[in-house]
Amino acid sequence: MENKKIINEDIKETAFTFGIISFVFLILQPVIAIFLSAIGIYRGINEANKLYITMNACVFITSVYLIMSMLLR
Repeated sequence: MENKKIINEDIKETAFTFGIISFVFLILQPVIAIFLSAIGIYRGINEANKLYITMNACVFITSVYLIMSMLLR
């Protein structure tokens, strides 16, 4: 019986740790996407490639929307 309690506590601690890690990545993912899409927009302007600019602008706008929706809850 004691083994089950120890295992259950280990599972709870592991789930809590993974929850914190996934929460951090959930917040960092749009921030990283903003930086990468800004670099992509810059490359698209330098190469005069409209597809690069459009693609990265969509990612940029979506990432900003995700961050704003998280902050305004």
